[in-house]
Amino acid sequence: QPIEPEDFYRVEATRRAEGEGVVIWVEDESWAQEYVTQVEVDRIFDALTRETGAGSLDPGEGIIAIERSVFGETPNKGDDGLIHFLILDIQDTYDPDNNVSTFIAGYFFANDQGDGPRSNR
Repeated sequence: QPIEPEDFYRVEATRRAEGEGVVIWVEDESWAQEYVTQVEVDRIFDALTRETGAGSLDPGEGIIAIERSVFGETPNKGDDGLIHFLILDIQDTYDPDNNVSTFIAGYFFANDQGDGPRSNR
């Protein structure tokens, strides 16, 4: 189904980790409700930059290094050399109290890699 303008929404977020070419932002509401804490941010940062553990293509490398070895360099649309991650509670229909168990676990919007309307520019 096509994405409509009303499907977009804004969130306030704060930078919670930065280094090694990575910036992790966390939605302020998710932080305030403790859906995400510094413990999770640090674990995600380590997995992205340092090691992925047993069963990985290369357990001693982070996700980003592995992705680059397989797919090549990442886009640099922000001209800052950084890869930005936003952790948030995506607005979806998940409602376990009413037996709705489907949810959006992650999201990538290819339009953000361009300069057009509705991109991150």
